[in-house]
Amino acid sequence: MWDAHQSLRQINDEAERDGDLQGKLTDSSWDFLLPLREYRDFAAQHGRLGTTSAQELAWACRLTSVLDDGTPVVLHGLNSAFLSDSGDMKANLLVSPFQFRSLRVKQDCVNLVMCHHPSTWLIDGNHVEDRLRKHAHVVLTGHEHQSRCFSVGDGLRVCAGAVHPSRGEREWNPGYNVIRLSVEHGAARSLLTEVEARVWHKTRFIFCNSPYSNASKCFQHRQSLPALGIATASDLGEGPPKLLSRLSPMTVTESPEPAQDAAFAAARRKLIIHFFRLGPIGRYEAVKAAGVWEDSDARFEGQTLWARVFDRATVGNKLASLWEAVATEDKTLIGQSNPFWTQP
Repeated sequence: MWDAHQSLRQINDEAERDGDLQGKLTDSSWDFLLPLREYRDFAAQHGRLGTTSAQELAWACRLTSVLDDGTPVVLHGLNSAFLSDSGDMKANLLVSPFQFRSLRVKQDCVNLVMCHHPSTWLIDGNHVEDRLRKHAHVVLTGHEHQSRCFSVGDGLRVCAGAVHPSRGEREWNPGYNVIRLSVEHGAARSLLTEVEARVWHKTRFIFCNSPYSNASKCFQHRQSLPALGIATASDLGEGPPKLLSRLSPMTVTESPEPAQDAAFAAARRKLIIHFFRLGPIGRYEAVKAAGVWEDSDARFEGQTLWARVFDRATVGNKLASLWEAVATEDKTLIGQSNPFWTQP
């Protein structure tokens, strides 16, 4: 794995490096994302947007809420951690061009982009910056634990602090941000982004507002928006968040998730949480008892394995059987009705 990371870092040409990375991600003889296994297992408990796999390294999700004039907001997730190891330093991590394939339209929506590492930590940082300037309205980054807001071109960058940083850090100061988006109408439309920084008060032991240099409650940023297009939320309609793009290294498909009502989605999330509480042996016993295990699953592990199983249970209408199997192992479910018996 170390050698694979180093070989990617030593390729200077972006297209060649992108192709080499895609080859590593799609190589069925090994799991290039194995170092992220613990994170993937944790994230799998939070539904499909928690998926991190070679087939879904980046994602895009239309948020339920829309802006004042009906403009939809799309949240994009980019993965900058797949090269992360003990050799991390600035300008030796990677995003790669294929993760930007869903980040194409800026005219008819507002794009929020999340990427853990700022561009200064990326090998392809300059190219990433060019793409973000062109397509992103607001970019959210972390890693450096210093809360800042600043403009890049006409866009906004919000650098997160850390809710619970290491006390060994020189500037240890827990914090988080509340971000509000709205549309202002004057001679032209503009996007108003307000960032309210909340920081830990060391003597009162609470989070409180951190005033900016002008003593205002929040940082304000405005950027122009084009005239309303045809793809606003009045056309898209409101509803649950939609997964707009399921990205693979080689292809992009743009089909929304099947519509599921809130009760079904809540029941499935509950099942996932109790399933992961069983531990490895209990999980295997449950999926076999429910009839959703296939021999081909044995070559997968972690989040990738259980995502396959749950997709199969959902498509095959076997979530009720899986619930019963989990309830047999998880005594906290005794006496609770199986929510999937009443689902269509």
